Amino acid sequence: KSENLTKMLCTFTKLSNSRKACVPSCHLPKKSKNNNNNKYDPILDWQPPSAEQTRQTRQRVMEPMKRLTSPVFFSTDANGVRQQGLEAVANLYQNRNNNNGNGNHGPILFVSNHQLAGLDSWLVVNQIQESCGEWLRALTAPLLYPSANRNQLDGTSWFEQYGCLPVSTRHFYRLLQTQQSILLFPGGVVEAFVPSPEQAYTLNGWKHDDDDDGSGGGGGGGG
Repeated sequence: KSENLTKMLCTFTKLSNSRKACVPSCHLPKKSKNNNNNKYDPILDWQPPSAEQTRQTRQRVMEPMKRLTSPVFFSTDANGVRQQGLEAVANLYQNRNNNNGNGNHGPILFVSNHQLAGLDSWLVVNQIQESCGEWLRALTAPLLYPSANRNQLDGTSWFEQYGCLPVSTRHFYRLLQTQQSILLFPGGVVEAFVPSPEQAYTLNGWKHDDDDDGSGGGGGGGG
């Protein structure tokens, strides 16, 4: 099934001497980022937080978190050379934007595993924004959102203000369709809080939109 899905949706570029791959394009019907409906659309209407909001969040939340965890970031360039820092990712964004001035540059999908109670997702979002100037739309556990608002997001919650969405097949597809950058943790909440090392890095599929009970089945357990 994965091979068939790859043929239908994505073109993968395998990086030599590396287990990582980048996704330069996905063959999905293009959809404009214009919402003609007055109802708030979390995919089309979301706007990144202001520079001042971002500065305050980094000062109050991210800096203490970075002091606590001491994260180190590495990236792999197109030749398979691994380097400290995210310069290779920044170059990917720059080349994509330079080669596609019309805006039809395709989405970028970041796939990761949880390591520390879901806190790693915030560290990734922050570092990508700092290093590349790009905001990731993190697909996060539905339990982080009030149950009454999961299907009627209004953009006012703290998670929503920073681009997060409850993980679902619908949100995943629409973010790809509108060519946005996505952060996905397939292991979800289960991986973020594994009781033993033997259970780490287990791939869990998320539930369909119409039967999601808010357990976060497969995505982004910490936003």
